[in-house]
Amino acid sequence: MEAYASAPQIYAAGLIFARLGAMLMLMPGVGDGSVPARIRLAFAFLFALMLFPVLGGEVGAVPASNGAMFAQIFREILIGLFLTVTTPVTLILLARAALFRDRTEGAEDTSGKG
Repeated sequence: MEAYASAPQIYAAGLIFARLGAMLMLMPGVGDGSVPARIRLAFAFLFALMLFPVLGGEVGAVPASNGAMFAQIFREILIGLFLTVTTPVTLILLARAALFRDRTEGAEDTSGKG
C-alpha cells in the first residue's frame, strides 16, 4: 500500500490546522453562532490544505515523545487564539488613537454627525 503523505507532512498539516482552526472559531463573520461548526471546521481544513505547501517546511521534525507533541499542538492553538483576540483590539486602539489625534489637532468630525 502506497502512502500519499509522510508522517512529518501529516504532522505539519495538523499543526497548521490547529492554529487556523482556533483562529476561525473566533473570527468575526466565520466564527459566529449562525455558521455551523462543521462548516467552520471544513473551512479551516481547506484553508490549512491551501497553506500547507507554503508553511509545511517551516514546522520542523515530529517530536519524539507524545508529551512534546501535545505541547506543540497546544501552543499552536494558544497562538491562534491570541492572534484572533489581539488583532481586533489593536485595530480598535489604533482607531481611537487616530480619533484622539484628530480632535487634539482641531480637525472636524468627518462622520457627518455634528
